[in-house]
Amino acid sequence: MNISVVIITKNEEENIARCIKSCQALHAEIVVLDSYSTDNTKKIAEGLGARVIEVDWQGYGTTKNNGTLRAKNDWILSLDADEEVSTQLAGSIIDAFKKDQTVIGYWIKRSLILRGKELILGAVRNEQRLRLYNKKHVQWNNNIVHEDLEAIDKNSDYGYGQLNGTLRHYSYKNLQDMRARLDKYAQLSAQEMHKKNKKVSTSKKWLNSTFYFIKNYIFLLGFIDGLAGFQLAFEQAKYVYKKYYYLENL
Repeated sequence: MNISVVIITKNEEENIARCIKSCQALHAEIVVLDSYSTDNTKKIAEGLGARVIEVDWQGYGTTKNNGTLRAKNDWILSLDADEEVSTQLAGSIIDAFKKDQTVIGYWIKRSLILRGKELILGAVRNEQRLRLYNKKHVQWNNNIVHEDLEAIDKNSDYGYGQLNGTLRHYSYKNLQDMRARLDKYAQLSAQEMHKKNKKVSTSKKWLNSTFYFIKNYIFLLGFIDGLAGFQLAFEQAKYVYKKYYYLENL
C-alpha cells in the first residue's frame, strides 16, 4: 500500500510499540519524528522497522508537517504514539485503497481508553478525527493546541470519506496524569484564544463548564460508562473552566 504512517514522539517508550504494531497489517512505511527522547523510544521504534528521524520540537502542526514532508508516499496516516489502530480500522483502510481514490482524506472515529475501559460515550461519543489524508491536498495548521488538518486549496471540489473501525486513544496513565495534561492543554488553549483577542466573563467560565459536564455526562450518556465516564466528564469540565481562567489572567 502506498501509505506512510507518521508518528511524533518524545519519551514514548510505554506506547510506541503498541502504536507501531497496530499498523503492521497495512505494510506501510513508518516514519517516527522524535524530539530527542531520553528513554528507549528510538531503540524500540527502530527495532520494529520504523525510520526514526530526530528533530527539534516546533509545535504540533509544524512538526507533523515536517514528518509529512519526510514521508515517501503521498497518503499519510498521522498518529500520536498513544494511539492504536483497531483491527477493523486497518481492514477498512486496506479496503479503501483497493478502490479509486476520489477523496483527499478520511475521517476516523476515536475512542478513549480510561481505567482499562474503552469509552465511546460522553465527551468521546461523536469524536471524529481526520487522520488519513493526501499530503498534496491537505496539511496541518499551526494552532497552538488542537491542531487540525485543512485543505490546501480551499476551493477544491474534492471531498472526504469515512472509515469503519476506531482509533483507540490511550491518553492518560491515571487520574493525576489526566489532570496534568488537561491543565497543560487549558494553558495552551488560553494562549490560542488570547492570540485571537477573545475575552471571557466570570459567568461564562461557570456556565460553559457546567453545561459541558451536563451535556457529556447526561445528554451524551457518559454515565453509562460508570466511574470512568464521570471522571472524564468532570475533569474535562474543569478543563473548560481553567482555559477561561488562564485567559482571564494573561
